[in-house]
Amino acid sequence: MFKIFFKKDTNKRIFKKVSTKKSKKVSDFSKDEVEFLRQKINDRLEFYKSLYYEHGISLEWNRVSIRNQSTRWGSCSNKRNLNFNFKMKNLPNELFDYIIVHELCHLLQMNHGVDFWKLVSIAFPDFQILRSTLKSIRF
Repeated sequence: MFKIFFKKDTNKRIFKKVSTKKSKKVSDFSKDEVEFLRQKINDRLEFYKSLYYEHGISLEWNRVSIRNQSTRWGSCSNKRNLNFNFKMKNLPNELFDYIIVHELCHLLQMNHGVDFWKLVSIAFPDFQILRSTLKSIRF
């Protein structure tokens, strides 16, 4: 489907392709699916919190949200809120866990610098393979 737009200054017509696909909201999925994913995420967060604690690293977060995002598997805000993509439910467990660890490490390092990757490597020494595998998966 195409829409016609007009440039303000020249009044020229511009044709832009517009997607007709509607993105589903998490609320469009069954409550059982969402609750199962929420429980799995919380279980894995607690598991990796314990693992990092054994290495002398304390991890605390505020809110955990599940969203149906189109470009991100997860995110961590500077308010220490963790967000995860509903589509994670379709991933193999190792990739699922890598996303959990990745976002947990952002609680301590909000960038992708050397120190961040050192934190990730505590749980996943082979994180480069997981990272490239995850990048190759299309939403």
